[in-house]
Amino acid sequence: MVEPLLDVISDNIIFPLMEKALGRDIPSAAEIRRLQQQGEQVRSSRDAAAEEPSQALVEAPVPSLNAIDDAEQAIEDSAPLREIVEEAPMLQPHSPAPQDDERNREYLIRRAALGNNPTQEEMDAVVAYGLAQHRINFPHLY
Repeated sequence: MVEPLLDVISDNIIFPLMEKALGRDIPSAAEIRRLQQQGEQVRSSRDAAAEEPSQALVEAPVPSLNAIDDAEQAIEDSAPLREIVEEAPMLQPHSPAPQDDERNREYLIRRAALGNNPTQEEMDAVVAYGLAQHRINFPHLY
């Protein structure tokens, strides 16, 4: 009882107003419902097809293309390799990571202290401090 009444109200009152406001044709409530049901049917058929295991893959074993694959291969013990890897010295990076760099620490603290809505003067002061520190830390760039 409610659904047909809503369809009549939508088709005769709401949709014509929307068509005038938007300047394009709007489908009726019955067409919209049909399109939704059709979309659900397509989704359910896709889900059913995805749930079925592929019988072709299960039934047909793939023949080996390489004769070496058929032969038994001895599995080598990887213990000697593991010892070599463990004994190798750990190489240190040539420069520290940005979060480990102490030269930038004070600037990051000041920048974090600005908060959500800093004034332009506060931002300019932090930027000026950062640039001054950059000149001190990297004089070869200036």
